[in-house]
Amino acid sequence: MADIVFSAKNVSKSFFGIPVLKNINLDMNKGEVHAILGENGAGKSTLIKIIGGIYECDSGELFLEGKRVIFNKAADAINNGIITIHQELNMCAHLTVMENLFLAREYRKNLLFLDKQKMREKAKEYLEKFSMENEIDSVVKKLPISKQQIVEIARAVSLSSKVLIMDEPTSSLSNRETDKLFEIINNLKSEGISIIYISHRLEELEYIADRITVLRDGNFIMSKEYKDTNMDEIISAMAGRTITDKYPKINVEIEETIFKAKNIICEPFFRDISFEVKKGEILGFAGLVGAGRTKIAKSLFGVFKIQKGEIFLNGNKIEVKNIKDAIKNGIVYIPEDRKHEGLALKMSIWQNNIMPNMNRFSNPIFIKIKKLFKSLIKLQEDLKIKMRNPKDKVQFLSGGNQQKVMIGKWILNNPFLFIFDEPTRGVDVNSKISIYNIINELKKSGHGIMVISSELPELLGICDRIVIISSGRITGEVYPQKTTQEEILRYATINYDF
Repeated sequence: MADIVFSAKNVSKSFFGIPVLKNINLDMNKGEVHAILGENGAGKSTLIKIIGGIYECDSGELFLEGKRVIFNKAADAINNGIITIHQELNMCAHLTVMENLFLAREYRKNLLFLDKQKMREKAKEYLEKFSMENEIDSVVKKLPISKQQIVEIARAVSLSSKVLIMDEPTSSLSNRETDKLFEIINNLKSEGISIIYISHRLEELEYIADRITVLRDGNFIMSKEYKDTNMDEIISAMAGRTITDKYPKINVEIEETIFKAKNIICEPFFRDISFEVKKGEILGFAGLVGAGRTKIAKSLFGVFKIQKGEIFLNGNKIEVKNIKDAIKNGIVYIPEDRKHEGLALKMSIWQNNIMPNMNRFSNPIFIKIKKLFKSLIKLQEDLKIKMRNPKDKVQFLSGGNQQKVMIGKWILNNPFLFIFDEPTRGVDVNSKISIYNIINELKKSGHGIMVISSELPELLGICDRIVIISSGRITGEVYPQKTTQEEILRYATINYDF
């Protein structure tokens, strides 16, 4: 019989009278990776927050190594060896790696002085496990995200963790960094540390998962050894239905060129970039992390200044010196980081939607609330946004619905060119399909569409044409029906001296 290190029994939780978890049972074996799967709103985040001590359950019990435990705060869980590594890393960015490792639990010589030598020795001991000992004095904010994540893991190990909760740990990592993380996870398993793993990237499971549990609408759906299930069964359990087409695609007549970039340069990010987008076309941008795709998109949106070259919209040369110019000319950008760049989370849905649309829904004195709310209700129906009313705060929506709100505010703006940067990052399978359908509707309406994505199957599934960026240059152009992922990766690894 497996050595059960943690159990949740009949755990339930409601917010404002609305049940979000209903009698959930979960067992964790020692030294296993247990993936908790489900769509946005399934209850995954609430469950791990209860396990991590952030929320208290309304009913049910938690057991650690056979003994019942009660967590009133996160510190209670941490003191018992249950540590959460959140999607948004939780460190003091201006402190060094060593200082973060021992924050609030420093070794002391006496009341006045820290024992820095002892902390240094211990920090080196922990960091050597992850080949990070040379970063002991590095300031955290200067490290790449992948190394910041390792610092959090090292801190968890230093706290004698028994259960490590990882929430979307690969969402900001490159393929190489992801492989390194998986290596670390497998090493932690061999040391007997149990890992609860949350991810929307189902393809990752085959590399690390021992067991999976699926939640849907706050209900337990199934729990299985990963080797005893398959991707179709998992997706069907998550969605509540069989999904036959993960990348819905429509064919429309591609018309005249709506947007053209000619030899645009923005050093040191990119140079000599030329491409065009036609009316009713989805143009994909592939490339490795740091290739320059997002910098190109943000330059077209006026975030970065284009130093040389020309851009044309509907055959007319335009100048984009700032974001206001881009919006005025009909170019909008939907960023990959919705929480920090795309939405004001603490504001309501209607407030987020009116910000780029003041001219349409206001006069010099008043905001036309009735007109705005009428448009938002229609938008809610068209985009299938799950919300009670436009006064809801965006922060309380699921990731997929937040993404739709961010897209919706620009649909109200009715631009000529939509630039989507990682449009389905951090959303579930059903929400992905919903977003693809939204993009297809924009395509059918004759808009020009650019899609930046790190998921090659996504680009191959929804795009009409794909350009590949490497080292700030276009290195290739392919058509999905005539190419392979391998060919795209070959173009993506061509290096240019800038």
